Amino acid sequence: MSLEVLEDPKRKRTRLKTKALEETGAIEVTDLFEIREAQTEQKRTRTRADLTEKSVAKKITKKEQQIIDLANNTVLPDYYHIVWTADELGDMCRWLRFQSVIAVDTETMGVNPFVDEIVGISVYAPHRGYYLPLKHTEETCLPREFVADMLRPIFEDRRIKFLLHNAKFDMHVLWNWMQIRLMPWFDTMIGQAILDENQSKSLKDMASYYLKVDADKFSTLFSKITFDNIPIKLDPYTQTGCLAGYYAIKDTELTYRMAEFQGRALNRGNLKKLFNLFFKIEMPFLDIVWKAEQAGVLLDCEYLVEKIAKDLHNELELLRQKIWAYTGEINLNSSVQLSEALYIKLGLPKINRDKPMSTDKKTLKKLKKAHKVVGLLLEFREKVKLTTAFADKLPKSLANGRVHTSFNPVGTKTGRMSCNAPNLQQIPSKVGGLIRNAFISDEGRLLASIDFSQQELRVLAHVSQDETLLKIYRDGLDVHSMTAVGIWDRKDNQVTYEDFEYCRGSKDLFLDPDGNLVEERLSDAEYIHKLFNEGKIRTKNPDSIRKDTELGIRYEKYRKDAKVVNFGIIYGMSEKGLAETLEITEAEAIEYIKGYFDAYPGVLKWMAKQRKMINEVHFSETMLGRKRRVYKEMQSGQKWLIGRGHRMGINAVIQGSSADMVKIASIKLQPLLEELDAKIVMWVHDEIIFDVPENIGMDNLRRIADIMCNALSLDCGLRSDIEVGKKWGQKMSEDDLSMFLDEEDMTCTDSEVEYE
Repeated sequence: MSLEVLEDPKRKRTRLKTKALEETGAIEVTDLFEIREAQTEQKRTRTRADLTEKSVAKKITKKEQQIIDLANNTVLPDYYHIVWTADELGDMCRWLRFQSVIAVDTETMGVNPFVDEIVGISVYAPHRGYYLPLKHTEETCLPREFVADMLRPIFEDRRIKFLLHNAKFDMHVLWNWMQIRLMPWFDTMIGQAILDENQSKSLKDMASYYLKVDADKFSTLFSKITFDNIPIKLDPYTQTGCLAGYYAIKDTELTYRMAEFQGRALNRGNLKKLFNLFFKIEMPFLDIVWKAEQAGVLLDCEYLVEKIAKDLHNELELLRQKIWAYTGEINLNSSVQLSEALYIKLGLPKINRDKPMSTDKKTLKKLKKAHKVVGLLLEFREKVKLTTAFADKLPKSLANGRVHTSFNPVGTKTGRMSCNAPNLQQIPSKVGGLIRNAFISDEGRLLASIDFSQQELRVLAHVSQDETLLKIYRDGLDVHSMTAVGIWDRKDNQVTYEDFEYCRGSKDLFLDPDGNLVEERLSDAEYIHKLFNEGKIRTKNPDSIRKDTELGIRYEKYRKDAKVVNFGIIYGMSEKGLAETLEITEAEAIEYIKGYFDAYPGVLKWMAKQRKMINEVHFSETMLGRKRRVYKEMQSGQKWLIGRGHRMGINAVIQGSSADMVKIASIKLQPLLEELDAKIVMWVHDEIIFDVPENIGMDNLRRIADIMCNALSLDCGLRSDIEVGKKWGQKMSEDDLSMFLDEEDMTCTDSEVEYE
């Protein structure tokens, strides 16, 4: 369709008038305005016609049409610039060299910086913003290598303060696709987590809430359309059409403004602790996390696919057949079919009042004693999760044969790290060793795992100053056994800690692998005499040995329950929650909790003090001043919400201080790790996994553990467990490890750090 056919009467009159005026040479100023207006409208019409023709040719979707319409109505501000030519790039770089603070952002094809290619880079400093297209389907972009060479001297200039949002992502993108090593000075996502952990850490949400600037999220605007297909062609007369440039530069400008806002807040005199937390811990730690993610860990795909995945699928099929023997051949992933089988066919009691036919984990755990099939179902679900999330998925999400887990240093409201792709924290402890063994070291290297033994309980002992807890750790006793003794003493006869531990330790001498008593051993006089002479048992009387063994079995159960109580207290577990977890009555749970506080009165006193403080200021603080704000809960006027606020605040002191300890340790370790040619590659709660040379030796691993144990001073001290091997979770003996040492390496001296 030609332009003449589309021309409206007004435009036609203007065109004819212009022609007549040009012929006579009598054009006035007012006429020029009319002419310019007509030309602008003509350009706009032509652009729309071109877009419409493209739309028809491509048979575009409704969403794509919405994006085109949005682009046609998006005006690029005068201070936003798009860089297409080498001259424009040169002008931008000359301007950047005079800036001391610059906001930076990248656009990519997706959310995996190791796989999804870079599309463009935006920068902003007052009051000018640039977008550098690198991969757009509408236009030919400057070569990526050329752009990288121009930007590298600027982006790697440590004198410039770079501001980013979710900086780690952009750091990966710039390094992986441009070989540019940018070091952020300020990350607004982390700033948000420090200043108010309850608010969204999304840049668009922050801009709307704090800056009062409306900004739509990428998913809202573009859905699944990749950024290289977002309209970028600018109409020079109307300054419309460049939606990609507008979106990218606006993000960078918002980052700059949010950094200014957060910087003013952190510089307040009363927030000195948060200032130090941000600049001395979180930002230095961010670069360590980046290095760990860059390094990644080698995955033994053949082992995972051919051995573990096959074994797990076979086990799942076996479990499925066992379950079907009770339920019939139903779809075990269908809650409708499963609930019908459990509650109608098998007649299980409907214990969930709100959802009588529920098949969720919490409900099923309560029904374990009602029917054998429930335990099978729970085991089936656990193995399905392990199989699908790890055994099947991991081999498909590698980059160069390595797992690059994404760690979020502020992924939880307490400051504790989270991770995904894969989420290592979701590997079940009981069967997770199968998956851990697939994480392997490179040739000539080993994987060393060093943890903080009973970290959170030791932090509790320190902050509460409970004399009994402190003494337990100072004397090297087992805290779970001590708690169990307190619970036992309330329920049964009195028992000393020494007797409790003796029975627990000696019972295994007379049990088979399934935990059954082996009568032959009790009647084997020679076996008993040998154990007695070795000091492993304190009597030769078979009847006494039997009694001690039976008590040891019961004591072991009490210790396991006590472990749940110890950690449940930290996490604010209620009597009801404890009863459900331990599968006991609420009355018994109340007795367990009373037994705990009788054993550790200092903890009860400290918790009361914390509740009082939270009532007054509506937040709690870690040892380093990280805040956990519970304003909403405390101001609700509802008893259950106030109680929840107390529990969250108390837990945050313990968990947040533990998280800070991990981060401080990681920072303090850097000089030693550089000396030893070692590096951190993963974190899992209180465990740090290192990539180390195979000739590192146990003495050097103790040096690493020593720094970890002294990262944050505790009155009860800290201990660490060390595991090292070719696989994650493997535990080489010190003799095996020494085989890799050269003669000169074997002159190292032992560290004085304590280990369990």
